[in-house]
Amino acid sequence: EGFKDTKSDAPIPPVSPVLQAKNALQEPGWEAPEGMGWDKRALGDFLLLKDLQAEHHHKPVSLGEGEEQPLAMVYFFPRGYVERTIMHIHLKKGPREVDPDQPPYTVIIDSNLGTADVRSGYEELNVHSGKE
Repeated sequence: EGFKDTKSDAPIPPVSPVLQAKNALQEPGWEAPEGMGWDKRALGDFLLLKDLQAEHHHKPVSLGEGEEQPLAMVYFFPRGYVERTIMHIHLKKGPREVDPDQPPYTVIIDSNLGTADVRSGYEELNVHSGKE
């Protein structure tokens, strides 16, 4: 039921702006992004994603290990949660080859803050415990 404003006696309907916008809101949907397989792990012309481990992975997924086209994903959820993730980015020597003479970067995604910390050098992190 609605009620009256105590100052003006104007009726106040029991509808919030969120409920009024409900029909315009869409449920979150999932779809695979195009061209995001491991063969497309280059970040521009100079950087290469060498390995990645998110919370749902048992071990890091690395370039050159296992299948010809290994696949790793980081889940971003509609309510703002993102998996704790660590990835190592290297300078490229070739299309799928890292330059061993250049230090890599470590990117750590914090699931609580939703931020990414980029550090110079190779760092280890247990994504399951959060201990470095």
